[in-house]
Amino acid sequence: MKREGFALVVALGVMVAVLMLGLSLSFLAQGNLESAKNLREKAQAKALAEGGVAHAVAFIRANPPTASTTLTGDGYTVTVTPSGGNPPTQYEVVSAATSGGARHTAKAVLTRTVEVRTAFREGWFTGRRIVVNGQIQLYGARLHGDEGYTLNDQDPRICLPNASGTVECKSLNQVDEATRKALFTGSIYASQCNPANNSLLCQGSKPVSLVCPVWGNPPSQNDASYNTPCYDSLKGVMATVGTATRIPAPNLSNLWSTHLGLAQADNPYAKATAGRPCTLSVTGNNLLSALSAALAGAQSGAVICVQNLPDLNASLTIPSGVTLRVEGNFKVGKDGALTLASGARLEVNGELQVDAQGNQRGSLSVGTNAQVVTQNNAVLDGTVTVNGGKILSNGEIQFKADSTFTNATVYGKNGLQFNAEPTFTDSKVFSGSGITFNGNNRPLFSGASALVAQNTITFNGRLQSSANASPLLISGGNVTFNGSYSNDQSASFIWATGKVTLNGNATYRGGIAAGGEVDTSSSNEGIAVNGGLTLYTTGLNNDLLPTYTVSAVQVVWRR
Repeated sequence: MKREGFALVVALGVMVAVLMLGLSLSFLAQGNLESAKNLREKAQAKALAEGGVAHAVAFIRANPPTASTTLTGDGYTVTVTPSGGNPPTQYEVVSAATSGGARHTAKAVLTRTVEVRTAFREGWFTGRRIVVNGQIQLYGARLHGDEGYTLNDQDPRICLPNASGTVECKSLNQVDEATRKALFTGSIYASQCNPANNSLLCQGSKPVSLVCPVWGNPPSQNDASYNTPCYDSLKGVMATVGTATRIPAPNLSNLWSTHLGLAQADNPYAKATAGRPCTLSVTGNNLLSALSAALAGAQSGAVICVQNLPDLNASLTIPSGVTLRVEGNFKVGKDGALTLASGARLEVNGELQVDAQGNQRGSLSVGTNAQVVTQNNAVLDGTVTVNGGKILSNGEIQFKADSTFTNATVYGKNGLQFNAEPTFTDSKVFSGSGITFNGNNRPLFSGASALVAQNTITFNGRLQSSANASPLLISGGNVTFNGSYSNDQSASFIWATGKVTLNGNATYRGGIAAGGEVDTSSSNEGIAVNGGLTLYTTGLNNDLLPTYTVSAVQVVWRR
């Protein structure tokens, strides 16, 4: 019995020890669970607070506040306090968050910078489709068609600097996916894709890389597509179809008003002469002699009028600040030379001609702030030089000899024709109809010149640019090059409501944006290259290009 009693006591002791161990382990596990819960809540509170800082970064980038602002999210509250400049360039951010019993406060100082960009410096964009019928080489430049693209090249090449800094051209399968998707894009509504059936760029009939539409006006807020999410590829942020950055169609009415001081329907001759009566009328048997005498003795502000003026076959100067108004046609003969001094004006209530016969050419020279305006056509067979002045016509202007334009403005309401090789330096050329360059000539552009046409712009030869030039072609219709195109040492930009067509091989530095909305009954191409394409980006600019701003927000301190 003693032995059995002892065994019972031992067994009970072991049971008590096991029970105590179990209780101890239970308390330990409960403590560990409580500690894990606390750690989890602390981690969650910290993550929420950091999420609040990220919220502040996104908010400042999109809507930079000018006063202290409170933001709220799921579990966090953020205070954003601006300082430094108007608009502010620095923000103090305090983000407080709770999770269960845990609380965390994250603090940061952010700086905001604004970059002004233009899509034209990045590549080619169209509201319709891009078609290239030859070899393609993209030197970091982008091709975007809102409706997609057709690239009839079995092996498009992407050319980028390698590790040693040398530019290397590679096939699509040798380039990473992110680069391919950045350089070949369509909108989320694109329905055409045919780059030689290349699955690296196409998925079925759609481009692999689908982003927000980039051309034209966004839909109204009542439109069902307005809030459709998409990637704003111009600013590099998520957006919606209605809020994404877009390249607008050119506002020709605004360009007319800003640079010509005219509405598109205005008669430039009537506008120039309105409210300015003649102060002296020249008559007599020898009108040219009498006119020369009247001009020589005229005071600034005088308006000298003459009717039925015979051909000018000598030199004649209109003094500074003086206006010569000719009723009827006015012809500068092959031996004539007409000069407008600074601030002078020539107003022809008829047709202006500058004649040429063989090697003999009349000449027209227009000085700084001087102006020539005609009621009817201007047919300029002779040499024309415009240095800081204007030539405006209510009819058509034809330049049939090499002409030079420097800081000049030219406007032909019924169109412009260039039949030789004009040179444009920082000049603006406007047409209320079309602009045509005839023959195998090469107009030369220097600086930030611009051609602006209400309808088409057609080059039947080649365009050339001097080094570092950045001409801009703006068209309310189509732009067509019927010869090969090259701008090796410069850049150019085309901004057209209609279609852009290059009918030869194109080596192109610069950007194009086209709506592709003209002549689409047989083609929905926005940009067509009927040859090979080598496309480069550019660092050059033109002051008439549309721009948009991109905010960059950087965290300079946080804890």
